[in-house]
Amino acid sequence: MKFITSEEIGAPVADVWAVLSDIDGLEAEARARGAGLKRLERGASPAWKTEFRFRQRAREVELRIAQILTPELLAFDITGKAAEGSVRLELLPLSPLHCRLTVTSEIRPRTLAARLFLQSLKLARSGMNRRYRDRVQQGAALLTARAKALQAAQ
Repeated sequence: MKFITSEEIGAPVADVWAVLSDIDGLEAEARARGAGLKRLERGASPAWKTEFRFRQRAREVELRIAQILTPELLAFDITGKAAEGSVRLELLPLSPLHCRLTVTSEIRPRTLAARLFLQSLKLARSGMNRRYRDRVQQGAALLTARAKALQAAQ
């Protein structure tokens, strides 16, 4: 199952990239939102183990940075017991003061139960797309605010 959406951000691509590539800042933001993170590896390819609740059950996944292309791509691989997937954050400069963020998420089942679960989600795809788009819009608004704050501090 794949979700793709794009949002325009009213900040220069360099400032948005500075916010996106601030791994410690992203960690702090995730913890502030209630995610349980445990850093597994540091360095060129950081990895985390995270716990969250989805559909009234605690889920645990491993999140690893798969690819970094400065200043245009940040990709993560996600591995769990029942499913695996990826998230790609791509930046495209539109003008000196604006850029476009494209977020692509893909989930692949690893078990029969996960395959059946994803099949049931496909029946509610339009609602899932709307919620995904709303979450990316919220993230883009947060990125814009943080990038503008960074720009003002310079």
